[in-house]
Amino acid sequence: MLRKNDFLLQLRCRSYDLEKLIEQKTKLLKNAPEGKLRIINKGSFYQYYFRQRGEKEGGYLRKDNMEKIYAYARNDYDRAVIAAAVKEQKLIETFLDKYEEPFLKIYDKYPDEIKKILNPADITDEEYARRWKTKPYKGKEFDEADPVHLTANGLRVRSKSEVVIIGVLEKLDIPYRYECPLKLSSGEIVHPDFTLLNKKTREVVYYEHLGKMDEMGYVAYNLGRLKKMEDSGIYLGKNLIITYETKADPLNSGKVERMLMSFFG
Repeated sequence: MLRKNDFLLQLRCRSYDLEKLIEQKTKLLKNAPEGKLRIINKGSFYQYYFRQRGEKEGGYLRKDNMEKIYAYARNDYDRAVIAAAVKEQKLIETFLDKYEEPFLKIYDKYPDEIKKILNPADITDEEYARRWKTKPYKGKEFDEADPVHLTANGLRVRSKSEVVIIGVLEKLDIPYRYECPLKLSSGEIVHPDFTLLNKKTREVVYYEHLGKMDEMGYVAYNLGRLKKMEDSGIYLGKNLIITYETKADPLNSGKVERMLMSFFG
């Protein structure tokens, strides 16, 4: 179902496309002669006349001069397209100018402590993402022997690579949860490295980083883990993304950014 925010975005994109179309067609007509092609249907054939302003009939155009007929037809078509585009754009801009967000206004009347228990009829993607990010959860606990790696915002993670990943997620404004518990269809609880939110679709995507791909035991363990996720309907390329590294080929932020941008568009 098309959400309101998608609908408004499509209208704004349509208005922008119409503006570009009007500019393009106007440029094509810059040196076009004034007048209009008159087409008369004779049943088995057509007759063409070029009628200038003030003329009733116009001058007859012979069929051996089709290039001129084509040129006049293109000019007529472009003028008609401009007129239709101007009309449509005006309607869109009038609607957008007068449109109010009644459901959001109702929701915004309440303080944050009340908002959190409401089920809003309609909220913006940004508000949905904010609520998703701030929903409390209990992540996977750290052992005393685990190394300490902190992100720029003070979040503790398990590796330098995860610090890099979170830096890219912050840069691209992709909402995330670190090691948020996930209950599989078997009942087992796992903690994907990252749970991401696609703000455009409001769908959850899981992100696993495999950091020791040159260690066979690590590979075997994670293949089994990924198999369990597949059994719960979590598939690579659909709602699961993976990056990996070895000692010879370490992770870098450019690789992460390209992967995330290709997935989230």
